[in-house]
Amino acid sequence: MENDDDDGDGTNFSIARAVSAGTYYVEVKGLHSGVTGSYTLHARFVSGGGGGGSSRPDLIVQSPSVSDNTLTTGQSFTLRATVRNSGAGRSASTTLRYYRSSNSSISTSDTQVGTDSVSGLSASGTSAESISLTAPSSSGTYYYGACVASVSGESNANNNCSTGMRVTVSSSTPPPPPTGSLGACSVGMVVRPNQSCRISGGEFRNIGSGCFVYTPFGSGTVCTGRFNLNGFRGTRVGNDYRIDAVP
Repeated sequence: MENDDDDGDGTNFSIARAVSAGTYYVEVKGLHSGVTGSYTLHARFVSGGGGGGSSRPDLIVQSPSVSDNTLTTGQSFTLRATVRNSGAGRSASTTLRYYRSSNSSISTSDTQVGTDSVSGLSASGTSAESISLTAPSSSGTYYYGACVASVSGESNANNNCSTGMRVTVSSSTPPPPPTGSLGACSVGMVVRPNQSCRISGGEFRNIGSGCFVYTPFGSGTVCTGRFNLNGFRGTRVGNDYRIDAVP
């Protein structure tokens, strides 16, 4: 597996080798065949990476979540994530950066939307972080996550980003109601501004601002909260009119 002459102190040898779990045997031979002598073998085993025999940190970002995944444009929400040191050595303080992406794979090339400071973490230590964000001004599907900046001596700097959390953003302004005829007037029908319904060979039309025109009887423009025109009754609800009875 390995050999060495005198990389240790004085004429002593020193070998460092990363191995997987299992049982191993160390054999010592002289540099030249036939050479013998007494020796003392010292072995030290360190988990969580090598690097000269010292333990190393490994930061990851896990458990990303959003407070609401169905938003309207400009709506506030909270993004949360937990930084964990999955290595065997303590990590230095660092920075957590939050990102918005067009797909679920979060990376530092995505759009940065905020940052948080993360204190140093001992092995297996965690730090829960969160940030208040605002949904984009354009409707669509977005993904949010975070990446923690690597620290000195980190054993793996390629696993520092979380997965992305999907967020659907829709327009906060509802589309205007349809205009035109709703067909025959019926009980319970709601006639909105610029809409109409047919009645007794004529028309009931909501002209907006709480007013309507009822053509069969030449009523002209009427602005009232309730009406009863020969059994044709209705109630104003805001700028709409609800039909309550049809003769």
